[in-house]
Amino acid sequence: TTEAIAADCGFVVGGGFGVINRIIQICFPVSVYCTMYFLLTRFSSHQREKLLARAYLLLLIIFGLLSGSRSFMLPIVYGFYFFLFLNRKTCKESMVLMYTKHSKRLIVVIIALLFISLGIKNQFNILGIVTTLIERAVSYGDIYFAAYPHGIIKDIQGVGLINFLFGDLLRTLRLVPPEFVQQPIGFEIYNLANNTVGILNGPNPRHNIIGYINWGFAGSIIFSFLCGITLSLGRNLFYNASFRTHQTKIVVMLIYAAVVNIETDPAFSIATLNNILFMGMAIIIVKFIMGYKLGTGRFSNEPAIPGEAC
Repeated sequence: TTEAIAADCGFVVGGGFGVINRIIQICFPVSVYCTMYFLLTRFSSHQREKLLARAYLLLLIIFGLLSGSRSFMLPIVYGFYFFLFLNRKTCKESMVLMYTKHSKRLIVVIIALLFISLGIKNQFNILGIVTTLIERAVSYGDIYFAAYPHGIIKDIQGVGLINFLFGDLLRTLRLVPPEFVQQPIGFEIYNLANNTVGILNGPNPRHNIIGYINWGFAGSIIFSFLCGITLSLGRNLFYNASFRTHQTKIVVMLIYAAVVNIETDPAFSIATLNNILFMGMAIIIVKFIMGYKLGTGRFSNEPAIPGEAC
């Protein structure tokens, strides 16, 4: 099973709380980036910001451990990597060298935290921990085990391109009923394969599976090709953002973090891009209202925060 789709479940059956999940999904990586900014740059001569950043990072680790999530450290590690890479021109002489020097210790710490998290979830039962790890390894390809035998993949109802790209956002804005939007394919395939009803759990619906269900054999090839192009564009955008402002780097980071999942779960990737669009529209509206109340009637022309040396 996949935690990505389990998280997306909140968007499907949230009853209004799905909007909060969407906001958290965008705010969490932004908060990690800002934490790394305060910890790894000479932002200020005062230590208050660094102290708050350390406390916040410690809370993230504690809550992640207590949650029992098997991948709670990944967003933090990704955020650390994203920050270093996007600021590699200014951080190359300090933090990158530090990361290279202590990377092995960091990996050991991450693995240790993973086993502690698994131990909490399985009450430190060795057999339970080993079983969970095996299930995690097997689940990498479980969509194929479930979809292809007995022709289950042919029983899934496809949707049009507009529905696939924007149905999730339209449902969030309550412009279309929930029935209009394609439900998580992983859930549906799981229920069909196991003769269950209403189980909100399932494998990642990979790009070739989604392409075949929605647009047939030829359409799946074209869709997989477009997924590759999208990933390539996102990668190039991310690679060339090191000279941008921190605001731009954060947006680029969010886009890259969304498209990098397009191979394993295109629907979740599209939903994340919709969340970025949703949050972006909300910020623009709030910024316009604040500017109007201040009497400017336009957006602020304040320069973005430049990159500081690490």
